[in-house]
Amino acid sequence: MTTAALHPIALIYFGALVPLFGVAAWLRRRPLSIVANALIAAGALLLGATIYIRGVEVAHPPFQTLYEVYLMVALSLVVSYLLIHVSGGLDVLRKAGPVLVHLFGALTCGATAAVLLMGLRVGDFQTDLPPALQSAWFIPHVVVYTFGYGSLCLAMAAAAVYLAGGRWLSAESLDTIDRFTHRIIGLGFPFLTAGLIFGSLWAYEAWANYWAWDSKEVWSLITFFIYLVYMHLRLVKGWRGRPAAWAVLLGGIAIFVTLLLFGYLPASITSVHKYGS
Repeated sequence: MTTAALHPIALIYFGALVPLFGVAAWLRRRPLSIVANALIAAGALLLGATIYIRGVEVAHPPFQTLYEVYLMVALSLVVSYLLIHVSGGLDVLRKAGPVLVHLFGALTCGATAAVLLMGLRVGDFQTDLPPALQSAWFIPHVVVYTFGYGSLCLAMAAAAVYLAGGRWLSAESLDTIDRFTHRIIGLGFPFLTAGLIFGSLWAYEAWANYWAWDSKEVWSLITFFIYLVYMHLRLVKGWRGRPAAWAVLLGGIAIFVTLLLFGYLPASITSVHKYGS
């Protein structure tokens, strides 16, 4: 099998899981929910195999082009969901009702399918790894950052449900979603922090400078500070409710700009972080 063959299979697979979670929400049968989660785990293996084969095809870690980044983002969404599940996060959300648990699963699969579709539209461009990326920091920097972004994007989805459900969810359910969102950020923020640190160490190794104020570095720092402020206000001031949800949503938008819209910014032309086509 090749990446070109596995990629559309993964897209169809996760697209098909969305209505499955819808059926699980409708029937409210826990065995069906268990099956759906097991299928997500199988999908993670499918994406992992796709990325591994991509690495074999290009003969280097497959994290360079935008196409490869889309594959990594898709995997990060799924693995983040599974980490939330095994850490008991879904049990927290289940207190607000099983429908919300299934909705979260459907949102994860839908987002994964959407990212895979965007990857297909970009095209399977391949290029050699430039000398600047031939570093021991390349893999850990990209991996921890991507998984941080994946989990924090799921937190954004939970915050969006909170904001949208204000009129039809009880105060208790909203409080549960608020705590669930915070739990996800507690998972993703350390990855985000590690990615920032690894990137600085890599920059010093490559250019003898920890920080160059490259436009993508600036956006990654903006993203970091949004979540840092959220965590600080949450822990020190007990920040909750709609203001906290809006902050999480803003952080998700910053991630979107940093990861995907960055290449369309004028300043990206001279950036060393610009992805291959």
